[in-house]
Amino acid sequence: MARSSLGNEDKDCITTRAGADVPQIEPIHDKLVQWGAAGEVEPQIAESWKTTDGTRWEFKLRGGVKFHNGEPVDAAAWKLGYERKVGPESLSPGELPRMVKNAEVLGDLAIAFNLNYSDFFPDTVGAICASPPKYLAQVGEKEYIEKPIGTGPFKLVKHVRAERFVFQAFESYYDKARAARVAEMVQLMAPEQSTRVAMLRTGEVDIADYMEGPPVVELGRDPNIRVLYNKYAYTYLISFNIWWPEVKASGPSPLNDVRVRRALSLALDRQALVDKILLGAGDACPQEGAFPYHAAWESNLPCPEYNPDKARQLLKEAGYDKLELGFQYIAVELRPVMEALQGYWEKVGVKAPLFPTERVAHYGTYRAHKTQPLVQLGVPGYIRDPLSYQRTVHQCDSWPSAYCSEEVDRIIAEGRKQIDLAKRVEYARRADKIARDEMAHIPLLYTHAVYGVGNRVKSYVPGPGNPYLTWLHTIELK
Repeated sequence: MARSSLGNEDKDCITTRAGADVPQIEPIHDKLVQWGAAGEVEPQIAESWKTTDGTRWEFKLRGGVKFHNGEPVDAAAWKLGYERKVGPESLSPGELPRMVKNAEVLGDLAIAFNLNYSDFFPDTVGAICASPPKYLAQVGEKEYIEKPIGTGPFKLVKHVRAERFVFQAFESYYDKARAARVAEMVQLMAPEQSTRVAMLRTGEVDIADYMEGPPVVELGRDPNIRVLYNKYAYTYLISFNIWWPEVKASGPSPLNDVRVRRALSLALDRQALVDKILLGAGDACPQEGAFPYHAAWESNLPCPEYNPDKARQLLKEAGYDKLELGFQYIAVELRPVMEALQGYWEKVGVKAPLFPTERVAHYGTYRAHKTQPLVQLGVPGYIRDPLSYQRTVHQCDSWPSAYCSEEVDRIIAEGRKQIDLAKRVEYARRADKIARDEMAHIPLLYTHAVYGVGNRVKSYVPGPGNPYLTWLHTIELK
């Protein structure tokens, strides 16, 4: 298969920092639990789990599960995985250091996580991968990060950076329903879409990701290729850098005026972007705080309005006839759409110089709070918990949110104490309304992930709400 995500090649759970690592992380490492297609938490290596007040979560593990090198997967391996995830070598501890007090081995096949506060931990525990104690002690952290041993349906046998990953099916995998259906899987790095299309047409690869624009139409006409849509995989927002303390301290910005933020949104013809550029592979009615298959989705909310005259009027009321605001986006993601935004804004008097940025560098400037005033934010649909999604887009200190509101943070914090999903939805909607009224972001589009699939492939069912190549164990050849 051909992948677009050059630059995201981390293989161990303590080094991965981007969703684009999923195609190589997921085949190698299983988790305790996962979000299923129906929006419910499902078991993987954990058979069951329980809590009383949300501050202590106990997981019962499957017996007989092995790492790729034959070591047993027990509670000690999960405790080690947790300790590595929050340890000094970790590049992506996330919220675990604040959330979790400790991990406690209750027996060979039982582990407990004691939290500092009540929360729905089955959503967060997915960041942890079990680590094989003997192999890790033998090779050390540095080599393990490069040659990880996991518990998933595939084992990694080779990685040539910027070129390829090679996987083989793990014959001793514990779950027959999720076992690999192909003996070998090769992922080739191909950041240019034209390259991926050519590889698909010549039969060099069986699957290619991130298809967009006219090539999708051409692929659909090829009798040897079918186009596969994974709907509502991503929502794209335009963030404003004004919420970060460092930017606030540097002086006032035109974006501090909500009328300017609303004008930038009103200037955009989303339906034209979906019809003419995405060629139908998207939805022009995005919500900032949820996807259509999320529990917090609100069906009664209106679609974002397109009204350039009103945009000009708002800018005039704010005291601006002309503006210049730099716009930063990931160079390989929806480039034609991002370039079209520049034209829409220019029509209402806003000049937006473009700053296409390589993916890792884009994330780096986000974390450093050093982006352009306008910056692309993409959020995948696989973030299913309503408050986890709110944390992602609306919490002050959360990656990759560029928005900050003390009131929203308070509501999210209160909501996270709730274990019942319906109550979590209630709090999520309250937080989202405040952010929406304040124009925290510009909701741009939902996009459908589009893959090209060659005629050797009998079936492939990608993970729902995921823009990347996921659930690769479902690939079956004729």
